[in-house]
Amino acid sequence: WILFESNLSLFLYFSHFRTMPVVLKLRTEEDEAKGITRDVSWTQTKEDISIKIKFPYTSEDKIDIYWTSLYVKVNDGNFLWECDLADEITDLSNFYKDDAEGKIMRLTVTKAVPEKWDKLGTPLEKAERMKRRQQSIEQKEKMTEKRIDKKFDTKQKEKKRYFEEHWDIEKEQRADIVEKVKQEKETESTKLEAWRDQTDIKEKQAREQQSKAEQPIWDADEATIATEENERILADRKAQEEENQKQELPPIRGAGEDTNVVQVDFRPMIGPAPMRGSHDDEYYHQSSYKPKNPQDTPVHYKEQGDTYYTSKQWKKAADSYSEALKRDPAFNLCVCNRAACWLRLHKYEKAISDCNLALNQISNTPCHKTTAERYRYMMMKMYVRRGTAYVWNGQLLEGLDDYRNAMAYRAGGKKDGTEDLALDLEQLEAEAAKRGLIKTMKELTPQEQCKGQGDSELQQYNFAPALEAYTESIQLYQDSQEKLADEATSAPTSPDGEKQQKEGEEEDEDEETEEDKRRRAQERATACYWKAVANRTVCYIQLKQFEEAVKDCDVIIAHCEEVANALNQSHKQDDSDDEEDEEHAAKLRKRDKLLKKNTANVLMLLKAYIRKGSAFAGLKNWPNAVVFYEKALAITPYDDDIRKDIQKLREKMQHELLTTATRMGNK
Repeated sequence: WILFESNLSLFLYFSHFRTMPVVLKLRTEEDEAKGITRDVSWTQTKEDISIKIKFPYTSEDKIDIYWTSLYVKVNDGNFLWECDLADEITDLSNFYKDDAEGKIMRLTVTKAVPEKWDKLGTPLEKAERMKRRQQSIEQKEKMTEKRIDKKFDTKQKEKKRYFEEHWDIEKEQRADIVEKVKQEKETESTKLEAWRDQTDIKEKQAREQQSKAEQPIWDADEATIATEENERILADRKAQEEENQKQELPPIRGAGEDTNVVQVDFRPMIGPAPMRGSHDDEYYHQSSYKPKNPQDTPVHYKEQGDTYYTSKQWKKAADSYSEALKRDPAFNLCVCNRAACWLRLHKYEKAISDCNLALNQISNTPCHKTTAERYRYMMMKMYVRRGTAYVWNGQLLEGLDDYRNAMAYRAGGKKDGTEDLALDLEQLEAEAAKRGLIKTMKELTPQEQCKGQGDSELQQYNFAPALEAYTESIQLYQDSQEKLADEATSAPTSPDGEKQQKEGEEEDEDEETEEDKRRRAQERATACYWKAVANRTVCYIQLKQFEEAVKDCDVIIAHCEEVANALNQSHKQDDSDDEEDEEHAAKLRKRDKLLKKNTANVLMLLKAYIRKGSAFAGLKNWPNAVVFYEKALAITPYDDDIRKDIQKLREKMQHELLTTATRMGNK
C-alpha cells in the first residue's frame, strides 16, 4: 500500500509537470551577488545581447522560439521562458549544444539602437504588457506580409525576365532559320543558273560543231574550193535561207499602196479602273493539291500571274491564275486577281462572273479564318471591281448599287487607298441622274430621304442619329398609310361611278399610267419601310436597347409569316409513300414558287432570326436566343458561325444552371 501511494504521487506529479510548463527564471544582479544560479542569464555588448538558457532535459527539435521586436518566447512543452524586452531588436539567432552544464540554448539578438541596456526586460502591468506584445506581433505580421509580397514580386519579375529572354532567343532562332532558308534558296538558285549556263554552252558548242561539219571542205594549200560540188552546195544553201526568211517575216506595214489606216474610237470609261492590293501577296493559300514538282503548285502559278500583272501582260496573268485555280478551285486571291485581268482585257461578263464567285467565297468564309478588317476590305474591293465591270458593260444601275455596297464596307477614316471611292460614287450618281435612271435627292420622298440619311449614318457607325432617321422614316410611312385608309373609307364609289371610271380608263390611257405610277410609288414606299425597320433593329442592338430590337424583329417575322411556314414545310420530312400523289406534288410546286418569288423576304427573315437571337442574348435570355439561332441555322445549315454561337450559348446555359444549383445547395 505504501509503494502504491508513492507511485501514484509520482504519476500525478509528472502528469501535472508535463501539462503545465515550468517557467524558467532570469538571473538578476541580486542573484549574482548572492551566488544564486538561475536557468537563464544574459550578457551584452554595445550592438548585441547574448542570452543563455539552460534546459534540464530536452532536444533541439522540440524547442520553439518566437520573437518580435519587443518580445521573446522560448518553449519546449515542459519549460517556458518569455521576456518583454526593454528596447527594440532587429534580429535573433540561436545556437544549441550539450556541455558539462547540461543542455544549453544560446540566443543572440541584435539591438535596434547600439547602446547599453540597464536591464533585459521591463516590468509592466498585465494589461499594458499584453497591449505592447500585441502591437509588436501585428508589426511583425505586417513586416512578414511585406517580405512575402516583395518575394512574390521578385519572383514574378524574374519569371517575366525569363520569358522575355526565352522569347528573344526564340526570335533569334527563327531569324537564323529564315536566313538559312534564304541562303539555301540563293545557293540552289545559283547552282540552277550555273547549270543552265553550262547547258547553254554545251548546246552552243554542239551547234558550232554541227555547223562546221556541214560547211564545205576548203583546200588550205590553194585557198580555193576543192571541187565545184562544194560551190554548188553553198549556192543552194544560201538560196534556201533567203526563201525561209521571205516566208517567216511578215510584210512591212505601210510599204505598199494597198495599206489602209483604220481609226479606232474606244468607248469612254465612266467608272474608275480598280487596282489590285499590293498586300495580297501576304495571304498565301495552304492548298490540299499534291504537286508533281515544285513548279506545279497553285502558289507558283499565282506568283507567276502576279509577275505578269505587274508587267501589264493581262492575258498571260489571267492564264496563270486559271492554272492555279485548276489545281485549287478555292484559291480566292486568284479569282479576285483574274477578275482584274478580265477588266483590263475588256471581257466584262467574265469579270462579273469571277467577282460573283469571289464574293460568294468571301461571304462564306468562317470568322475564325479571317479578321473583320480583312473581310471588310475584300468585300469592298470585289464590289468595286464588279461595279466597274457593270458600268463599263453599260449596266449603270447595277454598277451604282455595287459602289454603294462598297461604300458600306469601306472603313471610314483609314488611309487604305480608297479615299476616292466616295468621289467615284458621286460621279456615278450624277451620271445616272443625268440619264434619268435614278432620282436626285430633291426628287425623293421625305420617307426615302430619311431612310437614306439613316443609311449614311449607319455606314459611319453613328447609331443614335441613324436610329432617329429610321424612326422618322417609319413614322412617315405609317402616317401616309393612315391617310390613304381614311381617304378610301371617306370616298366610297357607287356602281355607276365604278362603271364610268372603267369607261374613262379604257378611253384615256393617261389615267391608267397615273394609276401605275401610284402603285409603283406605294410598292417603293413599302420596300423602303421594311428596310428601315430591319436597319433600325441593328441600331437598337448596338445601342443595347434589346427589348425594342425584339419588338421590331417580331414585326418583321409576322410580315414574313407565309415564307416562314413554307420554310417549315420544307424542313419537315415527307411521310407519304406515294410518289405520284398529285396533290402533294402541287403543294411542293406552290411552296417552291412562293420561296422563289419572295427571296428578299427569306433573307429578311434570316436576318430577323439572327438579330432577335442576339437581342435575347443581350438580355441574357439564353434559351430564347438558342431557339432563334436554331431557326436561322435551319435556313442556312452550312453556316459554321451560327453553329458556334449556338454552342457558346448552350455552354452559358449549363454554367448558369450549375451556378444556380450550387447556390441552392449552399442555402
